[in-house]
Amino acid sequence: MRSSKSGERMIQRILLISIIALVVESCRNCQYKGNDYDFLSSFVTSVNACTMRKCYCRCSGTVYCPTSEQYDVCTQHCAKCTNRDTGALIDAYNTFTTTSKYCFKFTWYCNCDGTYSYQSHEEIPNCRRTSKRFSLLPNYTHE
Repeated sequence: MRSSKSGERMIQRILLISIIALVVESCRNCQYKGNDYDFLSSFVTSVNACTMRKCYCRCSGTVYCPTSEQYDVCTQHCAKCTNRDTGALIDAYNTFTTTSKYCFKFTWYCNCDGTYSYQSHEEIPNCRRTSKRFSLLPNYTHE
């Protein structure tokens, strides 16, 4: 009885190895952005100057690059900017807004060194100017 079970296991293993060999034999390498990649491998590619993404070469020869495996290489060594209105830390190469007591909203661009540059401004509609405060009607106030 024992030899019969071990014989069955041996046959199952041989079949499994044969199936794997057939599958692997039918796999194709991938071509992506002018490069060749082995099937069932992974690689990193650039999306743009600051963004990299991990991709996978599937057995079918197609490439899969999930956005969940994307990362920024430009901001890794950059300082963050601080939004003076909210205290929030802003990553480099992003924009943020602040407001003034004179009813203007300013848009700033966060530089890699932690400083920020003026981008634009716009008047806040329905804003009442006062000497120290402004209010957005009906009940918003901000220093």
